[in-house]
Amino acid sequence: MSKIVDYREYTISSTPAQLSGKSEWKPEIVISSEREGIATTQSYADGTAYAT
Repeated sequence: MSKIVDYREYTISSTPAQLSGKSEWKPEIVISSEREGIATTQSYADGTAYAT
């Protein structure tokens, strides 16, 4: 289940990423912001895989 939260000038989204060909997923968080027309995005992922 994905979730998007706005915090100050940032948008934080969490998305489970399913591993290709497996019934497992990894948590992934993306933090993005935009200032003066310049968009910045940074992804963070945990190496732990969880069964579905």
